[in-house]
Order: sequence, then structure tokens, then C-alpha cells
Amino acid sequence: MTRRWASAVLSFLYRQLCEACRRTAKNASLGGCVYLLQLWMWSHLPVGRPIEFAPRPWFDVVGLRLRPTAAYRWDQVQAPFARHQRAYVEYSNELDALTPSMVSWQPYDEPPLPHIQLSSACTTDEDIYLLRCPLICFYAVEYHLPHRVARQFGLRQEFPVEPFSTSVELHKFDRQKQKKITDFEAHHQVYIDEWDQMHDLLYQSDQSHTNYNFREYISWYVGVTRCKLKGQWTSADYAELESSDDEDTSYDLVTRHGTHVEAAPILDRVGNSMMQSVVDIEHFSKTTSDDRTLAFLSHHGDTSLGLGAITVAQGSSRTTRDAFASHKEDEDDIKIPLDKIGP
Repeated sequence: MTRRWASAVLSFLYRQLCEACRRTAKNASLGGCVYLLQLWMWSHLPVGRPIEFAPRPWFDVVGLRLRPTAAYRWDQVQAPFARHQRAYVEYSNELDALTPSMVSWQPYDEPPLPHIQLSSACTTDEDIYLLRCPLICFYAVEYHLPHRVARQFGLRQEFPVEPFSTSVELHKFDRQKQKKITDFEAHHQVYIDEWDQMHDLLYQSDQSHTNYNFREYISWYVGVTRCKLKGQWTSADYAELESSDDEDTSYDLVTRHGTHVEAAPILDRVGNSMMQSVVDIEHFSKTTSDDRTLAFLSHHGDTSLGLGAITVAQGSSRTTRDAFASHKEDEDDIKIPLDKIGP
């Protein structure tokens, strides 16, 4: 059996992230290599990212193996600015405000440290980055599914995403509930055999990423899953709200008597309202027979593209998709390298 510590670290971190999402105790915490998660977040997302300073010079070494990995970019940083008591609200606001264009999908494409040569370990195992196989760490078995995040590998994100069972039974298995089982190798033998055949399990695609395709994918994605941490407090039409109701919503009351303002619900409310306006205009244009109104809508048809980004971010409509299709631009493909955070 081939053993790789990197896959074991990822497996345990994946399991901890899964379990942390279901914890409700006040002292709940996250286990695993959280530092690796932090480095990934800083590299990809502007949320909570510290200010960078020039790293210290690397010491003289013999051979490229002992050179720094991409994580050395964060050798010298300013302490994160978020206060502990408000970090959750601030991060939730920022995460819900993110759009796909704000994310660094391939942060290792261009070395962040051009004056520092990275370790050869960063590219040694590039052939296994697209493995679709189980990752095993003692009792924990988690699947690595690159086809779900093909965008991060410079590949076209297919949708609907190919179904792949990650096994509910596997997620029920842990050391606390299954104390009688101590021979994890024997218990997980079927997954170990699958791991040993990993080179036959490469995800293969010859289609590169394009921004147009990814917009179409996002339009589909927001319609099949939850994309907001803090959603709007009501979906009622403003025109149907009484004045007092509009001023005393649950959101207003919590904010009025609280200590901070949550921007995320407002962004979701505005986005959904604008999306509904696009849908209403589309419906109106199909049902009206007034020549002057039709002429106005035809003359100002391009304005629908201005609402396109909001509509795609909130949920697609045929009007928006058609607007994007009619304004499709020739975009250069972005060549994307694979993640190079070393062990």
C-alpha cells in the first residue's frame, strides 16, 4: 500500500470541516491542520487576508528540495484586523458580498515570490492533483473530487455536476462511536484497494476554462444550492408591505437593539428584488400589446445586461442568460497551474 501523508492530512481536515458544520456547542472547535486551511483561504479569498510584508531571505541550501513552498508568501504579515467578538459577523458579510471575479482561483499560477525559487516539492506530484479517489487517515475516509472544482485546475466546469456518492455510512464512522474497531486497515480495505489504483482514477478533461462557461455554471449552481450565509429576512414585495411592517421587520429590530449591522441580508434582499424586477419585465414584455411600451423595451433592451451580474449571482432567468449569450465576448483562456502548497 502506498502511503502519502499529504492525502492523510487532507482527509482528516475534510472530515473535521464536515463535522464542524454540524456542531452547535458553545465550545465547539475545528480540528485538523487548520494552518493549511488558513493558507488556502488567504491565497484564494480576500476575506480576513492580512497585509503582506516582504519575507525574510531564505537560507542557503543545497538542492531545490529544501527551498520554500508557496506558503512562504505569508512569512511576514500584519495581524488580522478583525476583532474576535465581531469576526464572525464581519467575515459573513464579506463572504456573502463576494462575486466569482473577486476570488483568486489559481493563486499559484504566477509565483507570488518571483525573486524566490520555490521547492521542487511544489511540482513533484502534479500528476496526482486530479485523482478522483478516497483519501484515508486512520478511521477517516474522504473522497477527493476534482471534477466538482474543475475551475481551480484550469478546466471547464461541467454542469450539472456528475453525481458521486461520498457515502453517508463513512461519515457516521468515527472513533467515539466505533470504539470496538481498532484495525482501520482491515475495516477500510475496500477503500485502500481503490487508493492503490489511484493512477487509473484520474479525472480527465481536454476543455479549458472560459469565463463565459463559468458564468453559465454559476447561474446553474445558485439555483440548486444555498449560496448565502445570511439570507434576506423576507421575500415579501415592498409594495405589499405596510409602512409599520417595513420599519419593524425582524432584521430592523435585531439591528436596532444590537451592536453591529449585518450587511449580508441587505445585499441578498436587494439582489433578489432586482432579479424579480428582471423577471417581471420579461413577463410584461411578453404580455403587453402596447406599441409604445414595446418600442421602449426594445430600444432599452441592452439595459438588461446591466442587471445580468446581479441576476446570475442570485439566480438565473432566461432574460439574463440570453443577454449574456448575445453579448458573448472572445475571452482568452486562463492557464491555471495546480495547487503547490507543500507538505
